[in-house]
Amino acid sequence: MKQFRTSRSLADYKELIAVYLHLGEMLGFNSSQIEKAYIDKNEVNYKRQAEGY
Repeated sequence: MKQFRTSRSLADYKELIAVYLHLGEMLGFNSSQIEKAYIDKNEVNYKRQAEGY
């Protein structure tokens, strides 16, 4: 993903997400589990920001 540091095109974002999902799958997670974990963590982050963490 070296090219992502210099090029932030839509194609590069799509490749980055694909690589991320593939890594998760290699670790035994499916795409639904990865998405749910992201959403859950994002909710925690918003709560922390709202509370002045």
